[in-house]
This record gives sequence, structure tokens and C-alpha cells, in this order.
Amino acid sequence: MPGRLHISILVGLVACTWAVVLVVAGSEIGWEFAKPFSLVVGFISGVLACFDRWLWRWPLVRVVAGRPDLEGTYWGRIRSEWVDPATGQEVVPISAALVIRQSYFNIIATVFTEESASTTIAAALDRASDDRFTLSVVYRNEPRLSLQDHSRIHHGGVRLQLAGPNIRLHGSYWTDRNTKGEMEFTHVSRNRATDFEEGKAIAGQGAKLRGRKR
Repeated sequence: MPGRLHISILVGLVACTWAVVLVVAGSEIGWEFAKPFSLVVGFISGVLACFDRWLWRWPLVRVVAGRPDLEGTYWGRIRSEWVDPATGQEVVPISAALVIRQSYFNIIATVFTEESASTTIAAALDRASDDRFTLSVVYRNEPRLSLQDHSRIHHGGVRLQLAGPNIRLHGSYWTDRNTKGEMEFTHVSRNRATDFEEGKAIAGQGAKLRGRKR
């Protein structure tokens, strides 16, 4: 979200432009013209904060803003293309929870597996010319301490395409360990899990609710 300094600069430019227009038109400008400056900056900051956190989520506003609301917990799996040199076989896909925290101006994605957690370094939600959205994330993965002797901390990138009415995310990832693979997730709850077990429990509750509706 734009900071108070950026808002102050923008309001200042608008005020100066307006003052120049009034002077050119023959109006007199006194110091009273600048008195409401801090009030205007504070008001705009408050409106932007409300918009960033809540207002953009309203259905009609979201249509105009052109940004999907991805907040919540997703459940899915990760399939690595890494091949075990000892056996010559690929590893079995693993279950994972994806948790997204989102405001209008920012988005944070966290992936939990049984062995590790990946936190966002930078993320962006982009809209293509065909109106498809892509979530791009640069992340840092930290395995549990007991596993770091054979699974070190690493960094990587993810690109996930948004698809389906129930918010499904699918795409690929790559790491600085020279590994890569695919991910796919389905939205299961607006609640945000804090670890793998909670994500698994939320996914199970969502499956039960969908079963009852059928």
C-alpha cells in the first residue's frame, strides 16, 4: 500500500496544480488554501487502508478492481521430477497445504508439507491479456531441523495459474538445488492454517461439508 509520504507527495502535486490553475484564472490564493493539507492526507490514507484491507473484497468493487480474492487455505499435492540416483525412480508426490494472506496491494503465500515450510520473499498476482491470473512467488524453504542434514534450506520460484470456479491453482516450481516439479491446489476454506496438520484438518472438514451437500 502507498505510504503516507507517497500520499503526501501526490496530494501536494494535485494541490499545487490546482493552485496554479486558480492563479492563472485570476483567483487569489492565501495561506488558508494549505491549511487542510494534513487533514486531506490523513483522510486519503484512511480510505486507502480500508480499501486495501476490506473494501476491495466486496463483489462489485472486486469486479471493478479486477483482482480475485484468493485468501484462505488450499489443499493439494507437489510432484517432484527429481530421480533417486540409487533406485532410478521418481519420488512419490506429497500432500501440501497452501495458505494465502492477501490484501489489495500485497499477497503472501506459504506452503506447508510434513517436512518443511516455505515462506514468501516476493510475490505478484498478474493478469494476462486473456484475463487469466498467474500467481508468481519467490520463496525460502526451511525443513524441520531434524531433517536438515539431508534436506538443506533452499530458495526457489513458483508460478501458479488460477483456474476453475472453486479457485484451483496449478503450475510449476524450481529451486536452487536444481530440482523442479509441479503443484496443484484447491481452495478448501477461508480460514488460514498455521501448519501442515492444521491445513490437513481444514481440508478434511471441507471434504465432509462437500459430501453432505451432495
